[in-house]
Amino acid sequence: MNFSENWDTFVQTLAAHAVGTYRNSNEYAYYRHWQEDMEEILTNSLVKDEKKLVDEVLLELEARADREMEVVYRQGLRDCLMILKALGTLV
Repeated sequence: MNFSENWDTFVQTLAAHAVGTYRNSNEYAYYRHWQEDMEEILTNSLVKDEKKLVDEVLLELEARADREMEVVYRQGLRDCLMILKALGTLV
């Protein structure tokens, strides 16, 4: 493994830990419960073909949100390193 691959693995591990911590929070529980309620409403009010389409859209939105979280997390790490360098804490 080269440095880039090691760095990617390191960042992915940090991000996964952050997500896990968030998913144990009351905030996440609230939004998860809300999402389940909305899915139940959709399940009961849509016909089969509409439900399939909505499921596909929601899955795509979730994947996009996961990618966005990773990009923002990585940028946060870069910003942190830049600040530490500017303060002379990091060489």
